[in-house]
Amino acid sequence: FTSLAIGFAVQEKRLSIEDSVISFFPDKLPQKIEKNLAAMQVRHLLSMNTGHSFDTTGFMVKESSDWVKKFLSFPVEYAPGTHFLYNTGATYMLSAILSAVTGQTLFDYLTPRLFDPLNIENAFWNTCSMGNTEGGYGLHISCDDIMKFGIFCLNRGSLNGQQLLNREWFAKAAVKQSDN
Repeated sequence: FTSLAIGFAVQEKRLSIEDSVISFFPDKLPQKIEKNLAAMQVRHLLSMNTGHSFDTTGFMVKESSDWVKKFLSFPVEYAPGTHFLYNTGATYMLSAILSAVTGQTLFDYLTPRLFDPLNIENAFWNTCSMGNTEGGYGLHISCDDIMKFGIFCLNRGSLNGQQLLNREWFAKAAVKQSDN
């Protein structure tokens, strides 16, 4: 869901997957910006190739009310794009970036673009203390709604003959991104 939200934002030219992660949060950066953090792009968040050696989520949630600031403070041991690690903190950062560029939560942004067209009703998504949609978890929808989402993905963004999200987004997402 979060990947598709970024896909819609890219389609609307609100951001690019080549954009630097730190460019979205100039007021939340650590005093010293290491080269690996500076090199991290939106594409690295999408592919979970941030360069971290551990999943940042637990530390973000337990140790900080500002999850963005906490994520940006973690050491990035590897060059982004070279080291896969399942990192739900990366997905949260995509949600925070989307909020930064749209002024909406991920959930609110996706509602007219995905949830309404797919007729997904009574959905809700948990938010952090900063008001950002959690992104990597916390979405509450029915099994039927998951099926609608799956069919939408199988149809590469097409719904009832209308292309809501460009097919290229699905093609790029479905190829090998890195070794794991």
